[in-house]
Amino acid sequence: MSKQGARWQRRRPASLRAFAVDWLVVAFAAKFLGSADVPAYLSPVLAIFGAMLPLALIGMLATATANRLGDRRASRSLRPRLRATYLFMALGWALAGGAVALLAWAAGARSTGPGVGEDWIATGLVWATVISACAVLMMLGRVLTAGGRRRRPLPG
Repeated sequence: MSKQGARWQRRRPASLRAFAVDWLVVAFAAKFLGSADVPAYLSPVLAIFGAMLPLALIGMLATATANRLGDRRASRSLRPRLRATYLFMALGWALAGGAVALLAWAAGARSTGPGVGEDWIATGLVWATVISACAVLMMLGRVLTAGGRRRRPLPG
């Protein structure tokens, strides 16, 4: 068997719980960004390109990074630590979200909703804050659903 074939077989399929947690967060972000003060024909475009696409990309990159780090640990005969990896990713997104929130506040973002009486920089920073917060929730959901080992049933 080729090296790629063996590597493919080692991968565990994604669980339904992890999929549900990820897309629940994506739906939340799409709903929030869909409430922007834009014409009605632009709301679906903003939901897709402002929420769904970035969070799907973040999820794919997080999975690829966690798998790569897990493979490196496994090649050194260490146990992969997916939960710790996702926890550090959540911490990184929380720090990035906090920094973007401070920038949005400094740019004059208001709490009346994205796009209401703001310039495009403040609106973009509010959206980046929401995406960062959703990425934190996504990573925390993966911490809860990743690496669960199933016990073997007792004989008899």
